[in-house]
Amino acid sequence: MASIDVVNARVTIGGRDLLAGTTLHVADGEAVAVLGPSGCGKTTLLRAIAGLVPLSGGVIAYDRTDAADLQPGARGVGMVFQDYALYPHMQSKGILGFYYQLRGRDAEVGDRVKGVCEVMGPDFEGLLERKPKELSGGQRQRVAIGRCIIREPRVFLFDEPLSALDARLRSQTRVEIKRLLRRFGVTAIYVSHDQVEAMAIGDRIAIMREGRIEQAGPALEVHARPRNTFVATFLGTPPMSLVAGIVQDGAVRLVGPGSEPDAGTPAPLADLLPEGKPEVARVPLAIRPSPPIGTAVILGWRPDAVRLAGAGEACLVARVMAIEPVVADRQVALTCATVVSGRDGAPATVSIRARARADAGVATGDRVRLAFDAEATHAFDAAGERLVAVLYSA
Repeated sequence: MASIDVVNARVTIGGRDLLAGTTLHVADGEAVAVLGPSGCGKTTLLRAIAGLVPLSGGVIAYDRTDAADLQPGARGVGMVFQDYALYPHMQSKGILGFYYQLRGRDAEVGDRVKGVCEVMGPDFEGLLERKPKELSGGQRQRVAIGRCIIREPRVFLFDEPLSALDARLRSQTRVEIKRLLRRFGVTAIYVSHDQVEAMAIGDRIAIMREGRIEQAGPALEVHARPRNTFVATFLGTPPMSLVAGIVQDGAVRLVGPGSEPDAGTPAPLADLLPEGKPEVARVPLAIRPSPPIGTAVILGWRPDAVRLAGAGEACLVARVMAIEPVVADRQVALTCATVVSGRDGAPATVSIRARARADAGVATGDRVRLAFDAEATHAFDAAGERLVAVLYSA
């Protein structure tokens, strides 16, 4: 096995930085899931680690040794692709043994294939005499994984291997991948845009944006303490609600949407406030250490930190714009909107996601009162970077 260190790696193609100073450490035997939107550089990172694209700057090291002079075939990398990349004219047995046949080691193929069948499960042997066109999507992916295992690689690289499968097969296959990684203790990097998949397979997750790693750590830690507003809104379903505010004495005045990419106006203003008069909305929060009064901040709440307010609680009045069932928790997810007085006094529409009991009797269009959990409130500066803590004001 091998540890992997990516230090300030850069890949520039056609004048565009596909990797723009990426830094990531993967310990020997660790599985790290790289999560990010399409086009952020996830696949380029894998290809750079495998030696398939040259670096424009920085270092990629295996076991703390610079891999710049190692050819791709000498790096001991096994790669599983999104499109399987199986030879269509070969039976599965031939696909598995091709690596050894290519090197004149035909005598090893039988025992190697037998070993893979033991690892992949008793039903895997039934796939050996079939060509890819005779296999389902899940079976093709199992053959692709078996092709990696038979090589006994130092490093596993997975490039969105389950994206072409249906929901049931994805669930089954990710359990199998996790089982194999634990059994072999192989260093692995698993690229995905699916949060559930990434958190299920990775010992740690790394959130990537525009060729850089924004934050890496255990999934629960990253979810609980996102480093910036991008991580806060990218990780979590539904994403965190962000609201821009201005620090006042013992409170934060809400002045409009935060920096969430899709934080546009959720509904016409007339639907929310027929009288057309925005309210001045204040949330009784004090930030520690306390920034000066008038400082611009961004507050964030995950849906389970916003609930329907009880009698006498400080609250924000909003209108329910959409309701989604959360069957497993016997709750509903509410998307609410309210109009507040913005920085210049003009109306600003704010969207907030909340949760309520399924039997709360809330309907689309209802006006509701929302209360916020202080301990679960996140605070960011105007640039979107995390502040230290938020507490209820005395």
